[in-house]
Amino acid sequence: PEEQRRLAEIEAARVAKLFADTNTRTGSGRQGTVAEGAMTTSIASPATSTGQPQLDSGLPQNSQDRKLAFVNAEPDRRTVSPDRVAGKASPYVVQAGSVIPAALITGIRSDLPGQITAQVTENVYDSPTGSYLLIPQGAKLIGQYDSQVAYGQSRVLLVWTRLIMPD
Repeated sequence: PEEQRRLAEIEAARVAKLFADTNTRTGSGRQGTVAEGAMTTSIASPATSTGQPQLDSGLPQNSQDRKLAFVNAEPDRRTVSPDRVAGKASPYVVQAGSVIPAALITGIRSDLPGQITAQVTENVYDSPTGSYLLIPQGAKLIGQYDSQVAYGQSRVLLVWTRLIMPD
């Protein structure tokens, strides 16, 4: 399986199109049009005068502006939380971050956004005590996935929105 994956990646890289424009004009004695010259300049000089890499704002592929806004956001300097510890609301709780083991029923096409379904493969019990069965094996999960995948990214954004019990 690992060898097959490696060979598939090599084949995909071999047949993939290049992202840069490789058209060159010959015989005219000049380097192309103004647009081509600008493209050559931006490729040849990847850093600005401040030493920071240039960010191509025309391509939202990596959402670089959102990432920079997150990094440059004002930090939260509160030292005391306004929230207080509360008793558990119910013993029938699956805490956020709990793993619900499931197998995909529908496939993911990362070039198009869409709906996805999966089936729970193991019983899931409550988080506080682990004694109450909350999600039985065979329950179905329904969710949505996003198609905004950057080049080289190996994961897709997916959110589960519904749970259908088997009974």
